[in-house]
Amino acid sequence: GPSTVVYQTLDIENGRLGNGVEWPNGVIFTVDSTLSTDEEVDIRSNFVFESAALTIPNIPLLGTRTLTLPPVGKGWFDNIYLDRELRLNRDLRGNIAVYQRMAE
Repeated sequence: GPSTVVYQTLDIENGRLGNGVEWPNGVIFTVDSTLSTDEEVDIRSNFVFESAALTIPNIPLLGTRTLTLPPVGKGWFDNIYLDRELRLNRDLRGNIAVYQRMAE
């Protein structure tokens, strides 16, 4: 059945981080951030949110609309690469996520 897709895009070379959530009904939430490496902890990345948006499709009489939201937040996460395909991520709240590299 339908599932929610959560993704994260790291562009270390250009200092960018993107996060997104896509729901089965077509609603998409995205957040774009700056990204920098931590000077004291080599596996840590620091981020600052810069923009956020919520896209809602198929609104009666309006079609698809994107709402710009105020980006609020900053923080860090530690990356542990298990191999070329899997990455563990632990953030400042103690949450742990597993990310699988998507085919290019």
